[in-house]
Amino acid sequence: MIGRRHSHSEHPRAASALVLVLVVIAMLSLGAYTFSELMITEYHAADAYGRQVQSLAWAQSGVEYAAALLTEDGGGWQADLYNNPTLFHIPISQDGGFTIVAPVEDATSTSQSRQNNTAVLRMGLIDESSRININALATLDPAEGLARTMLLALPNMTDEIADAILDWIDADDEPREFGKEVDSYKLVVPRNGPLDSIEELLLVADVTPKLLYGEDTNRNGVLDSNENDAAESLPNDNKDDTLDLGWIEYLTLSSKEGNLQHSADYYREPRINLNQSLLTDLYDQLEERFDADVALFVTAYRMNGPVTPLTTSSSSSTSSSSGTSSSSSSSGTSGSSSSGSSSGSTGSGSSSSGSSSSGSTGTSGSSGLSQQSSSSSTGATGASSTGNAATDSMLNSAANALAGAIGGATGSVTRGGLDLSSGGSTQITSLYQLLGAQVSATINGQATTLDSPWPSDPGSLQKSLPEILDTFSTSDDAEIIGRININEARREVLAAIPNMPEDAPDKIVAARAQRTSSGTTATDRFSTAGWLLIEGIVDQATMVQLDSSITARGEVFRMRVVGHADRGGPLTRIEAVVDGSTVVPKIIQQRNLSRLGTGFRRDDLPKFNAMPTP
Repeated sequence: MIGRRHSHSEHPRAASALVLVLVVIAMLSLGAYTFSELMITEYHAADAYGRQVQSLAWAQSGVEYAAALLTEDGGGWQADLYNNPTLFHIPISQDGGFTIVAPVEDATSTSQSRQNNTAVLRMGLIDESSRININALATLDPAEGLARTMLLALPNMTDEIADAILDWIDADDEPREFGKEVDSYKLVVPRNGPLDSIEELLLVADVTPKLLYGEDTNRNGVLDSNENDAAESLPNDNKDDTLDLGWIEYLTLSSKEGNLQHSADYYREPRINLNQSLLTDLYDQLEERFDADVALFVTAYRMNGPVTPLTTSSSSSTSSSSGTSSSSSSSGTSGSSSSGSSSGSTGSGSSSSGSSSSGSTGTSGSSGLSQQSSSSSTGATGASSTGNAATDSMLNSAANALAGAIGGATGSVTRGGLDLSSGGSTQITSLYQLLGAQVSATINGQATTLDSPWPSDPGSLQKSLPEILDTFSTSDDAEIIGRININEARREVLAAIPNMPEDAPDKIVAARAQRTSSGTTATDRFSTAGWLLIEGIVDQATMVQLDSSITARGEVFRMRVVGHADRGGPLTRIEAVVDGSTVVPKIIQQRNLSRLGTGFRRDDLPKFNAMPTP
């Protein structure tokens, strides 16, 4: 009996051990599951971080890649930089790489049109010369009101804000008519100098983020759903199915071009300055580069001007509201053949510059944006001007006397039978003045009329203008700052160009519509700004007036690089600005836009898996 009771008392203890084992097993299983879940989470986090780092590396590679394209042998200068999927959609791994995207400037950015990505997006660079260089505006004469008028072409700009901006960047403390200087600020002081960044405009009186950035809060250049829903989500937009761009899309600080030749045989060689003082040197350079006919014509033009001055046609004489009005009676180059008082003819190959500055300086009212013209103005001889007529005359006389002393004799200096001793009395303000012109000259003692080697008919210009504009210049300045690229500028910027006819911006936008699909190279119809003349959008006299303000391509580019993969995951967006005007391109600005959001849906961007890996 006693033994049975003992056996019965140990049975519950055995059952308790089983329960305890089961609890332990359950706890271990839960621990293993928790550990497994934690490891999976850590794996996904590590994978996401790795893909984020990878997309950042791809985007940074895109910046360096674009800079390399702009080197001497990078191939970019001969390629289409506007819309070129082959050049700007580059796979780096099996299913990932980078795409350089930009908005189509002439697209109607509506919610509906975005369903067709090719209508609003392109693969290429953004030319900074397609924007108004706000720092260059400070160099314009305030009395002319040109800088203010240009700013007023921008959406939502007012006289007060325009003058406040100009007061912020000009060098003085005198407020403009509607402007504000230091007395109007409490917490900041106007810079009175060039801006360091466009965002600095937010410090200017009455400039708000809404005006600067518009509705495009994520900076992707297309209209997103949250930018077209009124007050339902930020930003607080007007829900008009149109993307209201802020001023940041119309302004720049860094547009410029090198005043150098880019043809294959003369890459980065200085252009020939047609306004140089010594006509003998000019003749010799032209004869070596071209032939005696070209040298004779250009030199005779410098001496005597054209036989028939250009006149502006009535259809082109009306400037846009942003430009200065042109005068048909005073446009063109004066036909005066006065050569000035030849007080210092030389016998040593140095031509006298003459002391008269009464020769034509080009089309009346042709003030433009290019600092090439304003920063180193040239007198009648093409020599640098001090800005004071009396001082210029005195310096010219001194130069003539010195030239005569060096020559050791007073006699004629000839080239090709043309007596150059009287010097050049006519300044060439635009290369378009030479097209189809005639000049009178005395060659070997006989009066002769010389025809331009460059006819003005469209067929001839299509062939000759690329070489003319690449080879010649009207200044020795190393850089040309502030000209606007008519091939890419938005309509508002086109309307702001001085002397631009009122109907021309719409015609330009319509004519260049095909560029999104066909692109632009160094040899096509859009390779020079002269296509405005070739296609009859403006006449020759108007083109002379526009010349100092327009170009077909600058040498500083903005890029928006997206690093992404086909399988999805993080996107990295980098915006950078590269100065390609130097031998070694410089990245002068770079910022990561990813904090503003991805900016693009997965189907907005092309896939890499169909592309061969380089």
